[in-house]
Amino acid sequence: MVIERLLNVNDVAGLLGVSIHTVYAWAARGQLPVVKVGTRTMFESREIQRWVRERSRPEATAVEGVLEQPPSKCAASSS
Repeated sequence: MVIERLLNVNDVAGLLGVSIHTVYAWAARGQLPVVKVGTRTMFESREIQRWVRERSRPEATAVEGVLEQPPSKCAASSS
C-alpha cells in the first residue's frame, strides 16, 4: 500500500479556486470526498482529481497537473 500525502482544506481551496468555507460546506454535504484524521478534514489528492474530472468539461481539467505536483510546487505555480 502506498500512502500519499493528504491535502488540507487550504490546499484544496487554492487548487479549486474557492474559499475554505466552500470546501468545508461541500465536505459537510458529502459533495467532496474527505478523510477525517481526528478532528481534521483532509483530502486524498487522487480523490480530488477524480472529483474534478467527473465534474469538468474535457478542456477544464488542467487542474489535474497541479494536483499531481508536490505541495511546494503547487504554491510556487499559483504565484
